[in-house]
Order: sequence, then C-alpha cells, then structure tokens
Amino acid sequence: PVYPQVKWMKEHGVDVDVIVGSKTKDMLILTDMMEKVAGNLYICTDDGTYGHHGMVTSVIEKLVGEGKTYDVCVAIGPMIM
Repeated sequence: PVYPQVKWMKEHGVDVDVIVGSKTKDMLILTDMMEKVAGNLYICTDDGTYGHHGMVTSVIEKLVGEGKTYDVCVAIGPMIM
C-alpha cells in the first residue's frame, strides 16, 4: 500500500522519505521500485543482513534527532510502530 502513495507524491513534486523494514534481506520486496520513487530510501532488517540493523523506529528516531522534520508520517505495520 505504500508504493502507490509514494509514486503519486513523486509525480506531484513531493519528496518522500521511505523507511522499509523486514526480518531478513530475503524477505524484502519491491525495494528496486521504491528506490525509483522515494526521495530517500532507508532499509532496515531485524537481523542486520541488509541496511540498518534494527527496527524502522530507530531510523525515525535517528532522522528526527538529526533535525529532519516531517509534515506527515504514514506507518504501516504492527501496532507497536
């Protein structure tokens, strides 16, 4: 459900940061397509086999801690997010 939203936003001049997470590298899907439409793509794996080692929430904390600001955040995943 995230890809069509990000694609639409890019087509309308909106630069979108996307953070994708999975348990392992082998479980990641559509990252090549997302790279084409996302302003910045951050990939996380729980086991560290690809990208950031850890949960997507830690990347959000890092980006906000570095001074990034966002008008809207869309989270798709477990309620703990």
